[in-house]
Amino acid sequence: MSGNYVDRAKNVIANLKVGPRGEIKLKTSQIRKILSEVNKINNRIEVFSATGRIKDNTLPDEILSDIQALKVKIIYQCGKDQKNKEKNVIKFVNEADLIGELDRIGKSRKAFERFYSYIEALVAYHRYEGGE
Repeated sequence: MSGNYVDRAKNVIANLKVGPRGEIKLKTSQIRKILSEVNKINNRIEVFSATGRIKDNTLPDEILSDIQALKVKIIYQCGKDQKNKEKNVIKFVNEADLIGELDRIGKSRKAFERFYSYIEALVAYHRYEGGE
């Protein structure tokens, strides 16, 4: 992820505003599901790091599998959202380029940390902008 992830998150959430009052239709529970999964991966990275299983900024295969599982969960959430007329989750995932960002992590711990910070910023701006 290049550039300022905070400004990018702010713009993503701003682009999700709809209606005459500029409300955000994406529900907090929908975005927090993603944050929860990212938190689990981050916690696991911390444990792996504390036990010396992460070296040279390179994520081990177990963590890479967790990242792939997160990608599948996000895709599943988008699939469930296909039935909604407004497709709020799909709009969010596309606007934030979450799948692309996950792919760009590769094996880099630093790239995952930037992704983690980006997700936190998205959740923060969602809340700040009145997401329910």
